[in-house]
Amino acid sequence: MMRWIEATDQDMKWFYIFKSYDFPKKVFLEYMAFSGNSCKLRCFSYLEEQTIPDRWKNKEYNAVGFVVDILHINEEPSIGEKYTGICNIEISGAIPNVKIEIKDDDQKKIIIASAKNICISSIEGICVDV
Repeated sequence: MMRWIEATDQDMKWFYIFKSYDFPKKVFLEYMAFSGNSCKLRCFSYLEEQTIPDRWKNKEYNAVGFVVDILHINEEPSIGEKYTGICNIEISGAIPNVKIEIKDDDQKKIIIASAKNICISSIEGICVDV
């Protein structure tokens, strides 16, 4: 089964930093921002079993922040009641018809959208209070 990160465009950015597609078990959604027919999801995950870059170790980063860009949404997305917290991400389909489903820990919908493309961007080491 393909990891969701591999289904995004620009997934090689992740691979370049971590040398694998391994991904932390828990993803935290900080916010969603809509602009025109696109949406940015700002997320972070605590670093667990990833190969952490030396420059991140030296700065004592304990998490990775990143943005999931849902580009050129095909139809109005379905949005749930909860917008932040721990979430599960699933991506299916292929460019130009990609579907993303983000649900909370209880499998309740946060957002479901179909778009022409989904990218991962703004990958950075961060410090998050535990």
